[in-house]
Amino acid sequence: MDEFFDKPIIEQMFTSRREDYEQSFFDNDKEVKDIDKNIVAKENDIDNFFKLFVKDEEKIKKLNLLIIKYEMAMSDERDYWCLKYYKQGMIDMYKLLKEIGAISTTQNIKEDNQTEKDSDFIDKFFNTEKEDTKWNYYSFI
Repeated sequence: MDEFFDKPIIEQMFTSRREDYEQSFFDNDKEVKDIDKNIVAKENDIDNFFKLFVKDEEKIKKLNLLIIKYEMAMSDERDYWCLKYYKQGMIDMYKLLKEIGAISTTQNIKEDNQTEKDSDFIDKFFNTEKEDTKWNYYSFI
């Protein structure tokens, strides 16, 4: 649990929302269900192809285990890029909101219990006006 809180805020958001987000599509989207069925069919094709050349069940199990490890490595790479795209999307969203004037980095929105140092998310991570919180594009990627 401590590992989760050691991550930057955008990474925490991605991690906490990813599973529910993916599951909601899987539950409600026919296209992703078709994709999943296609993956299972391809795995069965590979398994049947192995059985044409390899008669030893132990060797087939080892081959399948190697394929699973390969799939997990590919999944790790996909997750890496998804996180990068998520962060880039957050940065682009901020830039768009700033450009259309929906937010201003020079404007501090204060609530009754908020002080200058206790600024909001936008000030903390994107405000280019303050020296101590200078925003660096690559700090999020």
